[in-house]
Amino acid sequence: MMVELLSVGMSGNNFSFDAAAECTDPTSSTPTRNGQLIIAIDPAKVGAASAGADFNYADHAEKLFQRIVAEPGAQLPSTGRHKGEERHVIRAQSEQEGIEIPTHLYDTINLLL
Repeated sequence: MMVELLSVGMSGNNFSFDAAAECTDPTSSTPTRNGQLIIAIDPAKVGAASAGADFNYADHAEKLFQRIVAEPGAQLPSTGRHKGEERHVIRAQSEQEGIEIPTHLYDTINLLL
């Protein structure tokens, strides 16, 4: 919740519940118009400082990930509609073959150019 308050609340964009409600694509796992915030933390420095030199962030985080995926219906990034490497294959295919979009969207984009 804190990340959402920082990235969305302070930027004036939609909260996740707003974005999901406004999304018109029922297959989308990533509704648009969300705020973004990048937080860069070196876990080796922070973790070692608070938990000791033998602290392993990756192992510690893996415990959380395993608990999340064990919950019914829960997903981690890259485990949704397009899992893992599949998303890279789909992206390459789209770049080579193009994508289909509704005519009205194409027309709107052309008006903006």
